[in-house]
Amino acid sequence: MRTGARRPTDDELRTRFEYALAAARDQGVDLTDHPLDTDTADALSAVAEAYPNPPAELIDAAERAFQGLLDGTNGARRAASARARLLGD
Repeated sequence: MRTGARRPTDDELRTRFEYALAAARDQGVDLTDHPLDTDTADALSAVAEAYPNPPAELIDAAERAFQGLLDGTNGARRAASARARLLGD
């Protein structure tokens, strides 16, 4: 996500995610100008790469990644991973 700007609302994030998912699924376009996190962006990239017939599993994975953005699990996982790297765990 961008820093220094107001955090988008969940509804705004949902709108941007749905737009990016449709572009990836229907056109094979990997949009990069969005306020979504790395996990969600990576999942959307996988959908775009699988165009013109992305499997349902990739679309489901993108939905799960987006849900992880909304509920904070993506960020918590990244923070735990960073802590482990710093502490040598």
